Amino acid sequence: MKFLKWLLSMLVIGFIGLVLVGFMLPREISASRTAKLDASVDRVFAEIARPKAARDWLPVGALDDKTVYEFDGPESGNGAAMKWSNPEYRDYGRGRLTVTQAHPNDLIEYLLDLEKMGVAQMRFELAEDGISTRLTWTVSTRLGHSPFGRWFGLLLDDWFAEDIDAGLERLKAKLETAPADG
Repeated sequence: MKFLKWLLSMLVIGFIGLVLVGFMLPREISASRTAKLDASVDRVFAEIARPKAARDWLPVGALDDKTVYEFDGPESGNGAAMKWSNPEYRDYGRGRLTVTQAHPNDLIEYLLDLEKMGVAQMRFELAEDGISTRLTWTVSTRLGHSPFGRWFGLLLDDWFAEDIDAGLERLKAKLETAPADG
């Protein structure tokens, strides 16, 4: 009986410790990657500012042939949006991507709403680099007040980075292999 009391008290102390440490973890996480694209800055901007084009390079946009897409607002720039749904994907299966800021050849910001999974901000910063473009892609999200959400945030950081890397590879392949007008 003494052992059970000791074990229970250690579990309670451990749980309280996890909660307290959770409160000390950051409320917001972000991941950022930079790549050099062999395409002009205006061409990279035109690609990124169009949600319809994001299906080709955005990890949540390129699910499969069963994904249903809807577009609203302008074709590109502020207010342009893409909605998708595919019940076969539990995590990414439903969402909305909306351009919140677009400054030509400089900056594009998106709001990425993955419904049950939460909301994230994506920021694309473009800089001319000779005849190429240096693109910095940042994804960030707020984790809220829950200490458990903050612990989960430690995993999200790597997940965001993997998605950004995959998206940059797709974007680079698309822009560097397709003709400039296509």
